[in-house]
This record gives sequence, C-alpha cells and structure tokens, in this order.
Amino acid sequence: MRFNLSGNSQIFSVLIIFLLVSTMFSSFANSLKVSNNDHTKYIGNNEYIVELVDEPLFKYSSIIKKNVKNSVLFRSKIDEYRLSLLDAHRKTKNSILSVLKGENKHEIVFSHDFYGIFNGFCIKNLPKSFIDKLKNLSFVKNVFPNYHFKVALDESVPLINADKVWNLHDKSGRNIRGYGIKIAILDTGVDYTHPDIADSYAGGYDFVNNDDDPMDDNGHGTHCAGILVGNGVSSSYKYVGVAPDADLYVYKILDNKGDAGFAEFVKGLEAAVDPNDDGDPSDHVDVLSLSFGTENPGSPDDPISLKVDEVVDMGVVVAVAAGNLGPTNGSVSSPGCSLKAITVGSVNKNSEIAYSSSRGPVEYNNESFVKPDVVAPGVSITSTSIGGGYISKSGTSMATPHVAGAAALLLQAHPDWSPAKVKEELEKTAVDLGESGKDNVYGSGLINVLKAINLSSAPPIALLTVNDVIPKGLVNINGTAMNGTGNSEDFVNYTVYYKKDDGWIKIFEDTNEVSNDVLCQWNTSELESGFYKLKLDVRSKDQTSIFIKNVTVGFDDQKIFISAPSKVVESTRFKVNLTDINKTPIKAVVILLVPFSIPRIKYGSNVEFKAPVILNPFLDSLDGRILVFRLSESLKAKKPITVVNKRI
Repeated sequence: MRFNLSGNSQIFSVLIIFLLVSTMFSSFANSLKVSNNDHTKYIGNNEYIVELVDEPLFKYSSIIKKNVKNSVLFRSKIDEYRLSLLDAHRKTKNSILSVLKGENKHEIVFSHDFYGIFNGFCIKNLPKSFIDKLKNLSFVKNVFPNYHFKVALDESVPLINADKVWNLHDKSGRNIRGYGIKIAILDTGVDYTHPDIADSYAGGYDFVNNDDDPMDDNGHGTHCAGILVGNGVSSSYKYVGVAPDADLYVYKILDNKGDAGFAEFVKGLEAAVDPNDDGDPSDHVDVLSLSFGTENPGSPDDPISLKVDEVVDMGVVVAVAAGNLGPTNGSVSSPGCSLKAITVGSVNKNSEIAYSSSRGPVEYNNESFVKPDVVAPGVSITSTSIGGGYISKSGTSMATPHVAGAAALLLQAHPDWSPAKVKEELEKTAVDLGESGKDNVYGSGLINVLKAINLSSAPPIALLTVNDVIPKGLVNINGTAMNGTGNSEDFVNYTVYYKKDDGWIKIFEDTNEVSNDVLCQWNTSELESGFYKLKLDVRSKDQTSIFIKNVTVGFDDQKIFISAPSKVVESTRFKVNLTDINKTPIKAVVILLVPFSIPRIKYGSNVEFKAPVILNPFLDSLDGRILVFRLSESLKAKKPITVVNKRI
C-alpha cells in the first residue's frame, strides 16, 4: 500500500505558516623484522602446540562439498563434524592429564583451541620430559614449541606501474583500482579512522585483546595498510596505495610491541578464510598480506609455512615478507618459506636490493628452492601513520603490501585467475634484476603490474562532447565511440545513459563506431529541469571504457536546484543540496513533508534530514515532498521524495 501527500494551495499555505511558527520553538617500525639471534625463540614458559590427527574443519568442508550438493545436509554435516572435533579436544586433554602424575598435572594450562585451518590446541607448563609421551598418543599428530613472530608511496607505486593500471578498465567498465577485491592484513591492527583508510575498511577482529576493535597500537599495520589501500585524501592524492578501491579486512594478531605467537597466527588465518565463522571457507578473502616472520630462518615444511600453503590451496593469493635477516644466504623467515605464497624481497627506488632483505635459498626434502619470488619497493616508503598523517618506514614489510595490492589489481581484471596464475604472471612479467633469471637475491625481479595485467589490446575510446547546458526538446548527443586498436572487428557496441538521482536509464545503443559525430538523440521534453549525468559506455572484446559528463537540462526560469535522493529508507539520514544554475550554493529554508509525521525544517545550502519511521506496518511507502523557500527573493522549488518501509 502506498500513501500520497496532496492537497490544495490553501491547505499548503496554512501548513507553511504553522511550520514557520513551530521553528521558533526548536533548536537548530621497522618492518616486522626478525632479529639476528642464533637460536629460535618461543613465547611463554614451556609452551607447546599439540596437533591432532583428525582433519581440520576447513579441509573436511572442502572434501564433502564435492559430494554433498544439498545445502541443508552440507550445513548439518559441518556442524556435526565441528562437534566431533570439540569432543576430541576434550578427550585428548583428559588423556594428557592422565599421562601426567604428581604436581605437574595441576600446573598444566590448556589454551587456544583451533579447529578451522589447524586442529589442535596450546598447552603451557608442560615438562619437556613428557613431550615424547604425548607424541606417542594415537590421536596426536605432532607436538612443537610455540613460534615467536615479530614485526619484521608517491615514488614506489609508479615504480611497479600500478598508477598506469588505474587508467585501465575491467569487463564491467570500472577503473582497475581493486574494486570488489577483499584483502586481509594480519598485523598490529590498523588505524581504520585514518582518512586515507576509512573508506576501504570492511571490518576485522583483535585476537590480542579478543574484541572486534582491531585498532593499531604500534603503527606497523597502519603503515602497511596505507600502501595497500590508502586513497591519498590527506596528502591531496600524493600518497596513494596500490589498490585504493579494494575492501580491507583487518586482523590484529601482533601486540603493541609487534610480537605474536602461533595461536594468534592461526586464528588470523582462520578469520581470513572463513570471515563469517560458519565452517565453510568458500567466503574467503581474495588476497592476504603478511608482513611478519619468525626470528630465525624458517623452512617450507614447518607448521607456519604449511598452513600458508593450505590457505593458498583454498584460493587465496598470499603475499608474504621474505624477512630482514640479509644479506646472509638462506635467511628467509617463515611464513616467507611457503612454496605456494609469493615471497617478497625489498629494493630501493633505484631497484637495488636492500641490505637487510633476506636471501634464499630455502631447503626442503633435500631440494633447494629459489627465494624470494619477486621484489618490490621497501626502502623509505612514506605511508599512513596512527592518528593521521604520514611516516616513512623501510623493510620487506613495506614491499609485501605492494605485491598484495598488485594481486588485487590483477584479480579485478582477471577474476578467474587462480593464486598460482597470479604468482606466475607477476614473476613472468617482472623486470629481471641481478643475475639473469630467477635468483636468491631479487627472485624473478621487480614486479610490473601493467605488464602482468596482460590485456590483449588498448582500451576503447569513449568521449562525450555535448554542451554543459541542454534545452528542453530533442537534442543531439555528440561524441566518439571507437575501438582503441583501430581494428573495427574488436568493437562490440556503445550505449548512452542518463540519470538524475537514482539508477542509469538507457537512451540509445548501437554496434557501429562513431568518430566525433552524433551518437544519438535525447528527448528531454518531459524531464524535470535540473542537473543530470550522461554516461557513454564503449565495449570492445576485452575491455570497456566509460565517460561521464555532468549536464544541466531545461533551466528555463528555475532559480533553485535541489539535489536529493528520490527514495530513502525509513530512519536513514540523507542530504539535500541547494544550488543555482551555475552550481553555486544557495541558502534557503528546506522543509521535509511526509504524511503522518511532524514536518522537519532546516536552513542552509547543504542540510541533512533523517527519514521518519513508517508506523503503519501495512504501508510499503509514503510519498512526500521537499519544499524550498527563499522568501526575500520569492524563490521556491520542490522535489518529490518517497520514504520506504525498511522491511521492503
């Protein structure tokens, strides 16, 4: 059911007087660096990780999903298996306590149960003499010490040609800036209130303090996030990240000193591959950025690197820092030793390797593997700082988000690419540095995103040359719609649209190229006078180009133009902007009239209203009006607005 606001001029005049009177009574660090100790350090006193033999939940989920097509049955099996893991943990802990005797039994502390990507738990105060006994239990797969992790643009982004990629378009016509790509960062948290980061922030969790506020208390994560997705608004767009339109998920696993253990690491991975925590990793993020590592060189077969390999197998591109243990050979830390992740070394603006950037190779099963895979800028990188502003930092930590952001650009352009394909293209198109071919200092070389994007042709040409002011009637829309290569066979079509407040409305579509001529005719006779947007969408076989132009239609004698949504949901806030024909702001009295609600009055050129609540549950919407008055000059204007019931 819909209710309309209507009435004669007398009722309207009385209402205005009432409103005017009523207003008298109302108020207006250094990069996740790894230290150069000779012996591996672990967190806590006699703290170990117990890994159980049963498959983790995510692996079980991926196995049964191939055979169980019914979603209800699939959900039931996931919940059933989760309960079986919980029961197995309980029985295992009881068995461990039964093995221990005397006072040791009462000193044992169990913590941090894992089920998703890793099946096991932490145990503290375990005497070393009992480790072998635990390993011999039939349901225990492995027991190992808890690992200790530490925190290991204006010139850097052009070095990898990311800024040139921003001018290209994906198959939907959007600029390739990371749109629609989900990136997760595991770090010290992020200052998500920073103006450069706020628009990209999509949520997260703090696994250090166990709350849903992953605010940075160190600075490292915020700096890395700016390299990833910073929009540069605080620097007048001087310091812009690699993928400024991507969505950023933040998982704080490192404390204010930049320290973390295996428990926080695993929990961060699980959150990234299963954000809604339903046991089904199909909603995983697209890209994962890891700028930290162990304090000593790692191995491809340690639990850290193996877990990252599993994340890649689930479909996530993982960029990970090589570490800062260079220039020693064989100094790559974990998870940088992961064979499936993209391991990143650091170079300066002259493409020279940073002295501290970790070198390969890494050893596995008596084989030697070249690491890092690629290098990226990581020396004196200016990026976002806690509390606003910018700061300069160096390390492979700074190089890693350059590669993670590059992966986001590639995935927007090629959403069907697998993590292996993204890694292959970044390596294949990298600028070879150092020794010829892939080496243990530069890997395959400095990434070149523009070349890796691998679009087969130049983008099509889209250009509108219509006047800024368009009269009422049948008018010509002039412009150019051509294929960028000059080969007409690659041209698909062009489409012209217009819109005022809401969605785009098609005017015309054609499959013939047009060069600086009439694209179509537009009948504006029945349109409301005001500001509009015109859009030209030109498609070739591989790409789409879009051109948008602001125009004014049928200004006639209208003196005030209202810019406001035509439809709003109840209880939501919206803005009303007032301008003249030259788009100069005009201050006036603005009145929101909606049936069954008290009229709302504001004064100004840019005012905000809150849509009233629809009290009648049987009404789908209410049709109201926005009225504007400037009594001193006898100026007035009106615009319809519909308030929609939020249940619709």
